[in-house]
Amino acid sequence: MRFSLLVHVAPDTNLVLFGDLIRSVSEQRFSSWELVLAMDARMRARLPPSAQRTLRDHRFHVVAVDSAASYAGALQAAYESSSGEFVGIIDPEDLLARTALSSIEQAISVDPAADCWYTDEDFVDGTGVYYRAFYKPDWSPERLRSQPYVGSLLVSRRTILEDVAGAINGDGPFSGLEPGAEAYDLTLQVTERASRIGHVPRALYHRRCAAGGELAAPNDDAGERALDAHLRRMAITAEIVTDYNTHTHRVVRALDGAPLISLIIPTRGSTGHVWGTDRVFVTEAVRSVVDRCTYRNFELVVVFDDDTPTTVLDELTSIGGDQLRLVPFHRPFNFSEKINVGRANAAGSLLLLFNDDIEVIAPDFLETMAALAMEPDVGAVGAKLLLADGRLQHGGHVYCGEPHHILWGRWRDDPGPFALMAVQRECIGVTAACLMTRAEVFDGLGGFPTVFPIDFNDVDFALKLRQRGFHSIWAPAAELYHFETQTREKVSKPADVAMMYDLWQHELDHDPYFNPNLAPHRDDWVEIGLR
Repeated sequence: MRFSLLVHVAPDTNLVLFGDLIRSVSEQRFSSWELVLAMDARMRARLPPSAQRTLRDHRFHVVAVDSAASYAGALQAAYESSSGEFVGIIDPEDLLARTALSSIEQAISVDPAADCWYTDEDFVDGTGVYYRAFYKPDWSPERLRSQPYVGSLLVSRRTILEDVAGAINGDGPFSGLEPGAEAYDLTLQVTERASRIGHVPRALYHRRCAAGGELAAPNDDAGERALDAHLRRMAITAEIVTDYNTHTHRVVRALDGAPLISLIIPTRGSTGHVWGTDRVFVTEAVRSVVDRCTYRNFELVVVFDDDTPTTVLDELTSIGGDQLRLVPFHRPFNFSEKINVGRANAAGSLLLLFNDDIEVIAPDFLETMAALAMEPDVGAVGAKLLLADGRLQHGGHVYCGEPHHILWGRWRDDPGPFALMAVQRECIGVTAACLMTRAEVFDGLGGFPTVFPIDFNDVDFALKLRQRGFHSIWAPAAELYHFETQTREKVSKPADVAMMYDLWQHELDHDPYFNPNLAPHRDDWVEIGLR
């Protein structure tokens, strides 16, 4: 048997909807499956005649459980009666697309070394109307720590589930799961042990939900307990902050030690008009760091052009004191080259590329970014940047045929589709306006790409990081203002655009944290064909 699908038919299950589930499974185009139903005798006797007839198919098995059996206990009983090489769980009132199992089987054949697979899903209201889809990213472990985005249809190798069983207490993979967050707990434990996690980008699972429903979430407190156990297993020292409005978690990692952070700030001392007043951007940026940051072990490496006013340099010296290092730059403007000059004069083990037109909002943004940047598989950490009017300027990069800032222009507190803007998560890249990386990683890439003097240098940097196996993380709790376009006019040179596509065309068309069902060349997560 290829697939075993487990279902707990609880005493309060809607039997009409359950009959629809049975029908959707019986109509699967892939035939090597079994559906194992854990239910009590009274529920089985109440099944409508059509469902009773369907259950005569030899691929349906009913396991008798007590009416008071827990969800985990019922699934464990179903699991013990199953025989499939791959195991999945289905809610008794949800539906499978006819091609669900055939699509997963195809994904297994393409990547036979993977250990589990999940799919996209959509939502069905009480009248049977499909009204919304959740098109998910490829495997994103930091996002899973923030919310159970993997969702309902996770199909795992039986060998992985046996590993989970041994790790819990030997009684079975379901017996020790956190009550109230069983599916989330199981997903965390399975993906911890999987060599690779596959994603089938098709809405193959249809979730019954009231109109307007969002991604199903475990009980917030139970989910927090399951996540805390996961962090302990993964040796991640962190606190969990739960947002009860978005039903998401934030993993606040403990910063190991007090590493020196070098803020590299290119400038020419430009001025602009913000919030009704004129300002020298770099002095206000530095002032906000010095006055507001709770983390104090930093240095300010300001790389200044020849035409920077002396008065600006004097004020910077007054503000920055011993933490300031002024580095002259005598060549024509090249952002990447200025960053590299700053790096050559920086002593920190962590580097923060920091535009001069930024102002600190979150006092703890340095330690937030630093704790993430010190994770060995993280190459870059980006911040949540806001325009002067409070709208979003940077929520991470998306490369959907071309580079974009995710959901540019959304309001500050807008959580976005399926809480996209409320969660700490992987993204393909982050803006160099506020980017933290380890000095060793920066140096290992040969610094910032001087062939891109103005635009796309952060795109090139991000994709080189991915080539070397590093991830980029966007941290919404690291919040700052970015007075974009205030310091110079932003015009991309055709030669730079052409070079970017010559180097990275395939990667620009295959962002793993985007989804092929979403409209390309857009940053707003709109489905193809919708406006």
